[in-house]
Amino acid sequence: MSTIDQPSTIEWVVSSSPHLRERETTSRIMWTVVLALAPAGIWAVWFFGWPALYVMALCVGSCMATEALVQKMSGRPVTISDGSAAVTGLLLAYCLHSHSVVAMADGTQKLILLKWYVPVIGSIAAIAIAKHCFGGLGHNIWNPALVGRAVVQLSFAKHVSLPQWPWPLGITAETATDAMTRATALAPSAGPYSVRELFIGTVPGCLGEVSAFFLLLGAVVLLFRKYIDWRLPLGYLLSLVVLATLFAWSPNDHLIPWVHDFAVQFKALRAGEVGVSAFGQSWLSFAARQIFAGGVILGAFYMATDMVTSPLSHKGQFVYGIGCGVLTALIRFYAGYPEGVCYSILIMNTLRPYVDRFTRPRVLGEMKE
Repeated sequence: MSTIDQPSTIEWVVSSSPHLRERETTSRIMWTVVLALAPAGIWAVWFFGWPALYVMALCVGSCMATEALVQKMSGRPVTISDGSAAVTGLLLAYCLHSHSVVAMADGTQKLILLKWYVPVIGSIAAIAIAKHCFGGLGHNIWNPALVGRAVVQLSFAKHVSLPQWPWPLGITAETATDAMTRATALAPSAGPYSVRELFIGTVPGCLGEVSAFFLLLGAVVLLFRKYIDWRLPLGYLLSLVVLATLFAWSPNDHLIPWVHDFAVQFKALRAGEVGVSAFGQSWLSFAARQIFAGGVILGAFYMATDMVTSPLSHKGQFVYGIGCGVLTALIRFYAGYPEGVCYSILIMNTLRPYVDRFTRPRVLGEMKE
């Protein structure tokens, strides 16, 4: 019998790429992100009390319920166990606060628990619209949690956009109404918060804004696991600080107090009234406040780095981060909105295909056009 007629004992399997497989799964990645976010959530619950847990539970529960309902209605397998909806819910909760401030008839202010429909509607918008209208996980063009935040920002401004933010009830020992609400570090009437207070998280604000320290702890885990690329947050923070410093060179008339103080120091340096050493200390404090105030840490390490909506190449990640930082600085200094993280990331989500196009690595052997 010829070799042609002999039966083959080797079975060849032909399949599509990728052929190199990792042990990582969507579920493992998502639940790791939840664990990375957990320290900041625990701090928020300790700092703001049980209302913080109430907001987180509403957001996470609503996101998971919406995902299950949409998948059931569309005849697809229910995949809430993969953790993606839980991550979206937790990030959305971190973009909200635990209380609202309402004005009373006698002119005083009163703290009330955040209305339940605010996180619920934000969660529905995040999952049903921003995620599943585009085909589900891996197909959305915008970060779902930020879309949910933008929806409630526009729909329930009186509950979300507050000139005064609730001071944590567990920290305040006084009962006067003026002690119950204080301005955030980015508000026009911001108090003299120190860098340490902003870093540790003893200031009023959203649940995910108050502690840069605990957010960075989780970010270290994600960087170590290589779930996020360090180039993107680096580009974000560098461009934000550099551009904010340049804007302080020629400030406008509506700066928040600590930015105005740095602008005065900048003017004194140009006039030769202060030394470089004293100005350097002032700049370091200014740069740290720009990074630790508001949602920059949450945005730079957890939202802008979303695997679905961020660029593919290393160069693209860095350019994308620079774009987020530039837009954040522009919004903070020249827009009517004191914080620019949410809209800067959403804008860069929209521009992401162009970033990928212009930063695409050349194929080996490809000629330059």
